[in-house]
Order: sequence, then C-alpha cells, then structure tokens
Amino acid sequence: MLKERAPIENELLSAFAHGEIPSDRDFDLLLPPGPRSRSRLHWTPVRVAVTVARFLATSSNSRVLDVGSGCGKFACIGAIATPGHFFGIEHRPLLHRDALELSERLKLNRAFFVEGDALAADWTTFTAIYLFNPFWENLLPLERFNGTAMSKVHQFSLFTKIVNQKLAGLTVGARVATYHGFGGKFPPTFRKIHSMNTGRGPIEIWVKEA
Repeated sequence: MLKERAPIENELLSAFAHGEIPSDRDFDLLLPPGPRSRSRLHWTPVRVAVTVARFLATSSNSRVLDVGSGCGKFACIGAIATPGHFFGIEHRPLLHRDALELSERLKLNRAFFVEGDALAADWTTFTAIYLFNPFWENLLPLERFNGTAMSKVHQFSLFTKIVNQKLAGLTVGARVATYHGFGGKFPPTFRKIHSMNTGRGPIEIWVKEA
C-alpha cells in the first residue's frame, strides 16, 4: 500500500523547522490559482521573506507591519521563520480573505491581517515596517493585480510622501526593510545598516536613529 503523502502545509512547516527554505513553487501551492499565477511579480519570494523577516523581527516583542500585504505570503513566512508578530494590512477584500485562509491553513498565531488602508494606520505601534514597493502599480497599470489600466502617477507621488511622513514619526530604533524600494527617500533621521541584491531585486534595511 502506498504511503499517503502529508499535506503540503505540513511538509513546508517541517522544512522550515529543520532550517530549510522551501522553494516558491512549493510554497505557492498554498495560494489560490489567481494569486499563485501572479506570485513572481507581486509577492515576496520565500528566501527574501525569510532574510528580511529575520532582520526585522529580532525577538518575540517585535511587531512588524507589512504595508499592502496582498495574499499574506510575507507575513506568514515571517511568523514561521522568526519569533516576532506580523501584521498585514491590505485594501483588496479578496486578497485579505486569501491571507486569512493562508494563515489559518498554516495554523499560525502570530500572523494577523486587517482589511483597510495601511497609510491610515498608526505606524508608531510597530517596531518594524516592511515595504515591497507597494505603490508601483500606479506607475505600471498593466501589471496591476486587478488589471486596471489607468495610470495614477499623482497617487504614487502622494502615497510616497505619506510614507515619508509615517517613517519620520516612528520611534527611535524602529527598523524598516524595503524590497525594490518604496518609491521615495528615507528621512535624514534614518541610517542604512544593510543592503544586498538577491538576484530578484535589492533589499535595504534602515534604522531610525533620531
């Protein structure tokens, strides 16, 4: 009799527990067909997510905000790979639902998701922020997840200005990670402490010093 294969989520959790980093192909099997088909373009690669999360969540007291969390891939991986707590805010209802289902499927108790506007949230309650260039779709509308074909350059400029203000208001010691940047410049109170190119895009880690 053939041995029944363990559910894919159990295999992935076991791999993480043994210090292995699953492939995106394997992890994305947990996603619905729509988000899975756009994963390479829209969601943080597993290896990048693990690297960034470990910089941002250094203890069980870490509270990491994922700005525009999509289907929840980064926040869920962060909750698996670190002792920190991850909070995703996403304005698209269907993606928010997908994130909740992903967290439930992985039985995570440190990944939380809210449907809403991340720019309206109070960022000062978090110890770290993750930005995967969340507003670039306003410049490249044909690559937008929902396929809207209207360019909104003015919104991109407005959003990056708001992010700059949010970053300036963070407490001293707060960490911020960008993957492919966020479209703007960091306030002068920040210092870049690490940067690397993953082959899929640049990672930068910043800390607020004043």
